[in-house]
Amino acid sequence: MHSHLHTWRRVANVVLLCVVLVCYVADGLEAIRANSNSSDYDQRSYLGLAIDIQDGDALTDGNRHPLYPAFLAPFAARKWSFFTWAKLLSLGLGLLTLLLFYWLIRRRTGTEVALVTVLLLSRNAAFIHATSHVVCEALLVPLFAIAWYLADLSLDCSPGQSKRRTHLMAAAGATTGFVYLTKGTGQLLAMAFVPIALWIYRRHLREAWRSLLAYGLGYGLVAAPLWLYSWKEYGSPFYNYNTTHTFWFEAWEDKYATSALPTWQSYLRTHSLGEIVARQWQGMGTVLPIWCDAVVPDTTALVLLGAAGLLLVTGILAARDVQGKGEHAVDRPLRFWRPSLLYDAVLIGLHYLLFAWYAQVYVAARFFLPLTPILLWYAAAGFLAGTQWLGAHIALKRRAVEGATLGISLISTLALGIGLTTHSLPTIRTANIDPFALDKEHNVASDEMFTWIKRNLAMEWMHRNTSVDLLWGPSTTLGSWRYEARNDFYEIPSDYTSWEQLTAFVAEEELDYALIDADTVERRTALLSPFSEADGELVDIVQVPAGWALTYAEPGLPCRWCLFQILDREPIEQPASLTFGANIRLLGYDVIESVVDREGRLHFTLYWQASAPVAQDYAVHTRVLDANAVVLDESQAAPLQGQVPTSRWLPGAIYSDRHEVTVPADAPYGAAQIEVSLVAADTGEPLPIADGTGQPLVDRRWTLPMTITIGPP
Repeated sequence: MHSHLHTWRRVANVVLLCVVLVCYVADGLEAIRANSNSSDYDQRSYLGLAIDIQDGDALTDGNRHPLYPAFLAPFAARKWSFFTWAKLLSLGLGLLTLLLFYWLIRRRTGTEVALVTVLLLSRNAAFIHATSHVVCEALLVPLFAIAWYLADLSLDCSPGQSKRRTHLMAAAGATTGFVYLTKGTGQLLAMAFVPIALWIYRRHLREAWRSLLAYGLGYGLVAAPLWLYSWKEYGSPFYNYNTTHTFWFEAWEDKYATSALPTWQSYLRTHSLGEIVARQWQGMGTVLPIWCDAVVPDTTALVLLGAAGLLLVTGILAARDVQGKGEHAVDRPLRFWRPSLLYDAVLIGLHYLLFAWYAQVYVAARFFLPLTPILLWYAAAGFLAGTQWLGAHIALKRRAVEGATLGISLISTLALGIGLTTHSLPTIRTANIDPFALDKEHNVASDEMFTWIKRNLAMEWMHRNTSVDLLWGPSTTLGSWRYEARNDFYEIPSDYTSWEQLTAFVAEEELDYALIDADTVERRTALLSPFSEADGELVDIVQVPAGWALTYAEPGLPCRWCLFQILDREPIEQPASLTFGANIRLLGYDVIESVVDREGRLHFTLYWQASAPVAQDYAVHTRVLDANAVVLDESQAAPLQGQVPTSRWLPGAIYSDRHEVTVPADAPYGAAQIEVSLVAADTGEPLPIADGTGQPLVDRRWTLPMTITIGPP
């Protein structure tokens, strides 16, 4: 009977593992669908670096290491589908991590501990979050686990197992190199391993030196490509922006300052020992709750109670193995005193102290994810050890308890699987929702904005044969990785306190446009609050800065993104001085193309300014006339594509109003002209026009004093 119960219990364990994996995938897909901002959580940088790797432009950006984006590079593209595929790849790596940990821990401490550890990890909010985003932790966690596991095994080798130890250390070193290629914190594995190995083998160094050398060679050979690239590009083989500069910031915003970036030398020169100790001490308190968020599973009371019950009955069942009288039990209980335990303690301590120091700048639960499965394993195995001791005493007195505990254990395992399934059922039901369609839908607004930019600024790109540079951010509201091929973005420095400083920066960097959103306004309030107000995700423009012209507002005012033309860099090419009605002035115009083909598009810009509030809405009526005054094309639209009606115009503000007309296929070759009028939106009645001398134009239309040539292709 007992053998049948054992068989069914093994089947139940397999079923539970499958349930855990299915529930994790369902929750991960739900998190992927909720993750629609490709710039959040460092995702923009990894997507952009993957494109650069695919194009052969870079191996690293000086901060993010290349292995994870190299996994993304084969299907990298400036499309939203790439973002979705990258998230799915992270989820697949998360699933692989669960299977990997189950296999490793099962080999080390048995099936039950492995099952509970994987269960707790699969319900961990930080783990689900990281593996549903395009960040390197999805790859870092499984590689870290392999490197840790191999290092632990090598340190636990007895003096007589020199050949096995050498092989394990070589593998551990190589895997540590891959961890380093994924993220710079991989160096912590080597920093903890080398001194501990030297201490453990201090009496047998003559025997162990080959093993230690094998570890170093394995690590160095794998990490060498990144070292050589960094040496060539940044002047140091171990260069990393975070460890070289960010680690010594006072706050994250120092990243955007124009002052010299700090280093460890400059930090020690400018800070006392007391300040250094105080920062470390404060950080040690700051990271504790964050670490708890990274370790404690996000699970229901049912799952926790079910896991505890499974552990308890497993411990009782394991009693016969502890007494050496049974064959059906956990076969590899945790040995708490072992040489590698010291390595694990030092590794955890280094991680804690490092990020405690970094906490003043930035701290997130994902920083601690590489250690989360290890800590969960220690918790599960430690509880098992306690229940084994308890079970031993119970089994000594009541030998008949084995059958009962097997039955209870089977029921507990099944109940846990049912509880997990019930808890994840809502997300399982929505697993068929297409994440590719959702990502496109969530980013329609940004696509419309950049489509407008591409269409309206295309002639500028062609005319200059260079990119159009924009002032934008710091912000994470746009997936700028999609557009960086034609647009370079410059963030507003954090140490600017006056508008004059920003104006000088714009001139120095030769920026063409400024893109303002709520994120930028909130992070640069001192500079931007006189001109704009942020309300949630929208920005209301209260004043247009001098020398700027509002040219686009998505989806209107208040806007999610407002695009301004910087007139100092992009001045009005053809000034004019006309007054439409009582208080609307036309300051000038631009016509990029002087020659246009049949069926070609003619782009021109009108620059408006209101001297006082405008009571009603007007539309711009444009006509293209040939040399015989025959109308070739005409259009009527509210200014700025209808996004900023004239009744919302601010007195004194300049509006850069872009238009596009199409030359008919049968248009005669030769000269053509553009005619402009401003008409009431409701009646179509044109406003009177006065020229610079105050003389009215009789027909209330103004012809741009510039001849357009319609020529053959």
